[in-house]
Amino acid sequence: MDNLKSYIPFVTFIMGAFMAPYIEAWKDKAKAKKIYNNFIVELNDELEDLPVKLKTMSRSLVGLKAIKDGNPIKGQLGKYVPRKMMFYFTEDAIENSFCLLSKEQRYAIKSFLLQVDALNRYMSEIKEVPLSDETLEFFIDNCKRYLYTGASMLNTMRIITKNSHADKGSDDNKIITDILNELDIDLSIDDLIIKKSTTFKQS
Repeated sequence: MDNLKSYIPFVTFIMGAFMAPYIEAWKDKAKAKKIYNNFIVELNDELEDLPVKLKTMSRSLVGLKAIKDGNPIKGQLGKYVPRKMMFYFTEDAIENSFCLLSKEQRYAIKSFLLQVDALNRYMSEIKEVPLSDETLEFFIDNCKRYLYTGASMLNTMRIITKNSHADKGSDDNKIITDILNELDIDLSIDDLIIKKSTTFKQS
């Protein structure tokens, strides 16, 4: 019996060494799943918020175009600055949970990164430039860019979250048109076309 007891620490060590890789793999998988779930929660929150921003931005565009046409609408929204979009788990999800994503999700997340950057850039430009007769066209164009990219991003997030309303096969123009119709935004894809490049440089 004493001889048997003397082998217990050795057996325990061997078992621990044998099981260690499996335990670490389980921990890594659990961490990846937790980060993935947190990322999806973030996206679902924005899936609720972004339609409101798009509707408000569409009202801003209508108001700005009315001013440009010399027929300002009383009480109509002019300059609108949506809050900056911040996703705390995107980087962690790409680093730790990429293996949990399907091929469709992996492609979508690449578009998502570009879309977030673009929307924040448009928002920053709108925020920093004062609205005036000289900058009116600049604001109109950035509203169009925000609406076009934002509608596309809404569908991208649906693909990543496996939302049943995701459109995985249509071209961008159809996707954006369908989103505008879904949100009851009375604009067409033609309304979002920028006919000439407008830049505004602050002095």
